[in-house]
Formats: sequence, structure tokens, C-alpha cells
Amino acid sequence: MKLHLEPKIKKSVLISLLGLLGIIAAVVFSYYQIRPPLQPKTTAFELVPVSSYPHIRDRGDLDSLKTAIGNSLDFLAGQPDTKTYLCGDRTISVSRLSRTLEVFSGLLDLNLPPREFQAEFERLFILYRISRIKGRKTTCKPVLTTGYFQPEIQASMHENQNFSYPVYSTPEDLIRVVLSRFDPDLPSMTLTGRLDGRQLIPYYTRTEIDLGRCMKNAGVLAWLKSPVDGLMLH
Repeated sequence: MKLHLEPKIKKSVLISLLGLLGIIAAVVFSYYQIRPPLQPKTTAFELVPVSSYPHIRDRGDLDSLKTAIGNSLDFLAGQPDTKTYLCGDRTISVSRLSRTLEVFSGLLDLNLPPREFQAEFERLFILYRISRIKGRKTTCKPVLTTGYFQPEIQASMHENQNFSYPVYSTPEDLIRVVLSRFDPDLPSMTLTGRLDGRQLIPYYTRTEIDLGRCMKNAGVLAWLKSPVDGLMLH
């Protein structure tokens, strides 16, 4: 069976086909030409080549660094042997982390000159850089890095013109109540308060204490120069 189209119909069909092809071409062009290329995925842990290792030095007290290593080893000693940590494309066991800290502590004990220390560090350790490239997708969750600040504040054991803001010891009338001890269905919270007759009421707030509330049941540990020092200490 043959289908014969009149000239007007042929022309109409041809225009429709050309229009359809034009739409398809426009879509393909817009996808490949206007659409931005997909960025390669990256992880937050980036392996650093040995040639790019930074200069390793500690500007602080070496003894405090060794204390920190010891504290980390104590923490790892309490972890199960089967526990692992993900570091970039590597899965690190607790035992390997402990061994890494032990080797690093031993390297510190050698008291090598800076150049020799750097060479040994590059020979013994694999270094990762924690980085996130803005605008790129990542294959891992965001990395949370925490740090701790230990202030050194000037203080006096006696009140005088320069040191007039007290740091109190724990008040003798401070009562702590662990709610879960009374009922396991209660929230896991600890309330602090003081007795007023036979009632437990909230303890004085920090504002009340700072505004001059007489702390008869608390001794003074030291005297500070300013309330800002007390805030940093808290």
C-alpha cells in the first residue's frame, strides 16, 4: 500500500519535521554548550605529596605536646581493638593510630636538629590535608575540627587595687540533683540548686554573683584583674 500526499500536505509535514529537528538540536546544544561541566568529586582528606610537606615545627612547649600525645594514647587504649577511623581513602585501626603516636613521640625524644627532624618526619609519616573545595561535590560528610584553648591569666592570692574580681570555689550549699536517679523515665539531666527551708530552689545566677551577691558559703580561690578574665576562665 502506498500513501500519496498532496503537495500542501508534503510541505506541512516537512515544515513540522524541520521544526521538531530544530527543537531537538536546540536542546542538545543547550545541554552540551550552555550547561556547565560537572565538577569531579573530591574528599575532604587530600593526600599531600612529600615534596609539598610543610615545615614541621612546634612553637609551643615541647613537654605540653608530649603530654597531649600521652593523653591521646590513653584515650585510644580504652577503645576496642576492632574500632577503625576513616582517613581519606584509608581505614586506620586503633592499634595503628597508637603506633603512629608512639613513633612520633619517639622522634621528638631524639631532639634532632630541624633539618634532620624534617627528613625523618617525611620518611616516617603520611600526611593528609583537610580541605574543602568550594562549589565542588564531596563524597564524604563535612569534617568537624575541634580545638581547645587554655588561657593563662594573671591573678593574685590577695585582693588589692589591681586584683579585685574574685574566683569562687564550689559553694558548700550547692546541691546537684541527677533526675534519672529518681526515675529512669526522667530526662538525663542534672539540676543545681540550694535549699530554702525545705524547698530546693535554683542557685544564684552568674549575673547575681557578678553584681555582688555575697557568697558566704564559697571561698575565694584567687583575685582577677577584670571580669573579662573571669569570662575567659569560665
